Amino acid sequence: MFKKIVLISLSYLYLITNIAQAVIWEGESAGFNIRWTKSEITATTPFGRQIFSTTQLAQKTFEADFLMDKSLYKNNPCEYQRSFALLSVVGSIITISDREYTSCKTMVHPSVDHNFRVIDLAKSAQTVKLTDLFLESDILAALLNDKIIQLSLKGKTPTSLTELFNVLEWSEIVIKDCTYTLPIDFLSQFAFHHVTATQVAIRLHLQPMAHVCESKNAQLGFYLPIPATLRMPLNRALLMQDQIKKTSTISFSTTNYKPKPKPKPKPKTEEKYEYHTVVAGDTLYSISRQYHIKIDDLTHLNNLSTYILEIGQKLRLPKKSTTILKQIELIESIERSKQPVEIEAAAELELSHLINLQKLCNTINTQNQQMRFRTWLNKRADKQLLEYSNGKWLVHSQAFWKLHDKYYPLPISDKIDWQAAENLNIGNCDFECSLDWLNQATVTYLKYHPTGKYVDQALNKIQTFIDKYKNQTNLVNTKNLPRLFAVIHITVGRTNHHNTNRVLANLDRLRESVN
Repeated sequence: MFKKIVLISLSYLYLITNIAQAVIWEGESAGFNIRWTKSEITATTPFGRQIFSTTQLAQKTFEADFLMDKSLYKNNPCEYQRSFALLSVVGSIITISDREYTSCKTMVHPSVDHNFRVIDLAKSAQTVKLTDLFLESDILAALLNDKIIQLSLKGKTPTSLTELFNVLEWSEIVIKDCTYTLPIDFLSQFAFHHVTATQVAIRLHLQPMAHVCESKNAQLGFYLPIPATLRMPLNRALLMQDQIKKTSTISFSTTNYKPKPKPKPKPKTEEKYEYHTVVAGDTLYSISRQYHIKIDDLTHLNNLSTYILEIGQKLRLPKKSTTILKQIELIESIERSKQPVEIEAAAELELSHLINLQKLCNTINTQNQQMRFRTWLNKRADKQLLEYSNGKWLVHSQAFWKLHDKYYPLPISDKIDWQAAENLNIGNCDFECSLDWLNQATVTYLKYHPTGKYVDQALNKIQTFIDKYKNQTNLVNTKNLPRLFAVIHITVGRTNHHNTNRVLANLDRLRESVN
């Protein structure tokens, strides 16, 4: 009896405390702290760094949709509201109900858009698909066994999830006098409902076709076998079966919204450090090898008390003096010669030599004169000027990079770097290999020259690469791909070009499509 009274008292105290803080639910899962209050849902790392916030998500969408051109809403004020609810928490994967409500003066009916948002906190809040966790064959079999889906298929038997969507895209899914469709991103519109001995129940969100059906919130339910990776997380999970019937809401209005003023840029001062942003797969050892610094110096410089790194964490590095020394050397050379154009002229001459050398190689390759000039070609190969690749002679990429390092940061280095990027001959190469070559060539150019003359061509090359692979369904994820995507994403993000956001969005879609 005494224990029961103590438990009731503690529960009451906990309830009072949560009411005072307006906390709906709070917990820890897979090392992440998740907090759901009346105003927002947030997730933070054990170090206190916030990696997800529904307030920031709603604010970003509102500003993008309604504040890009304020004149559009001067005589047509709009009210915007987002309501969020936490549906399930399984390990680092959380599902959030996201309802978007928009009402403008000229709209006959308010607009309501409801979705499930499934993200993996361990992967910087990236979107999760069912196929990331379960076999496609199991998902397809479960959907084909659903009576509602069977009626909608009208006798057809798709053999893949893509084919299933293509068939259902033009069909009506009828549930309780309301019609629904399968969203194009249906594999990312799910939540975990409850668990049996060997299976987990999944709820799949459906898109209503009529405004009156918005509030009915219909879902498909089916079972999938529990994979080994989810057995432990499901034992400690928050599931839809025990759903808390509450929401957190945030509202904005075009009539009185005031975006936060952008901070004034600080006056530029000589920075003492360079920085490295941690990506997936990074360790203190790999970073120390990459930048030729001792691990002890790296931990001391960053006041690290642990060897555990977080994705997105920035590490200080001692600033290299090589660039400054090169500048001093060039300036002193210019001062001695009294002819400032000579340095640029020398660089142009050396670059012209490499370009003409490549033109000559192209002629030898096309006229099949390789045997005749074999000795001459081999001599230049020994000097690392030429290399033989995929049956052709071409200027060694290192020759361009060495020339770039020699004259960087003079303006001519921009042109040299682009020639180096254009010079690579990939040949037959799979997806990962091609992405790696793209990183070594075009992306390397952007690392050195994020505002250079050839940024437009570089971004077009990256977009061409994305277009080549975006519709392929056989792209297999490897441990190296997340790092490559992260490096390319960060580098492209620094270009501040009018096509930057479009390329980043398409790059993210390609990354999400990789199995």
